[in-house]
Amino acid sequence: MPDCILEARDLHYRYPCGKVALNGMNLRVSAGQKLAVLGANGSGKTTLFLCLNGTYKPSAGQLLLKGKPAGYSRSDLLAWRKQVGLVFQDPDDQIVGGTVIQDIAFGPLNLGHSPSDARCIARETMKQIGIPDFADRPAHELSHGERKIVAMAGILAMKPSLVILDEPTAGLDPSWTERVIDLLNAIHQNGTTVVLSTHNMDFAYEWADEAVVLVQGTTRCHGPVIEILAQDEALRDAKLSTPLLLHVTRQFGLTDNGTPIRSRRQLLNRLKTPSKPV
Repeated sequence: MPDCILEARDLHYRYPCGKVALNGMNLRVSAGQKLAVLGANGSGKTTLFLCLNGTYKPSAGQLLLKGKPAGYSRSDLLAWRKQVGLVFQDPDDQIVGGTVIQDIAFGPLNLGHSPSDARCIARETMKQIGIPDFADRPAHELSHGERKIVAMAGILAMKPSLVILDEPTAGLDPSWTERVIDLLNAIHQNGTTVVLSTHNMDFAYEWADEAVVLVQGTTRCHGPVIEILAQDEALRDAKLSTPLLLHVTRQFGLTDNGTPIRSRRQLLNRLKTPSKPV
């Protein structure tokens, strides 16, 4: 079994106003995983993520970071955020620098790098994700898609082993959505574990290894994405829909040589292949 990077056990969180956001949440994130966190608005996804990177301290329950209880001292949180990076849904909640390079260098500076080293790390990160010419652009002049990429770069510059993204494709047109997904895949291929939330069930079905479904602050189910997104009752409880691709392939009994079809490309290739006579 892959090593567990981050684990939530019976996690509870109550906001100061009294609203219960997490009510016995359980989650296990293994190294090398692509995990989709799914649930309706208000199910607890964002609150869970803010607990997972130490921004919020749970009201009850336990968080384990590589098997050890997470701490909340300044040094503990600094070490935690070296390993676990969080990208917010709205990049304007995250971008703090006047220019792109200032913003991306901000994280490495907070980790103790010198200003010159932090700028070198920022430039290298921009090169790796395909935005080397963004360095001196004012952050406020970027498009929404560009700001999303810059917010991701700011986290990647800190070289975490786990990146958590809250709705990374929300508000993006198809071109920017594809670019963000390509970047997510590149991040994962470079050895980083990726956890994200999304309302796009077709994307989750194609992209993720595992999925967890949240209902009113609790874990409804967690497991391989192929199994979880085939649980119609669980999806109805969570106010989620069955992925269209899964619905169609189940309806017509289509597989790719016995394995589930999880992409449009697979489906088109299957439809081009004549069925064998029974």
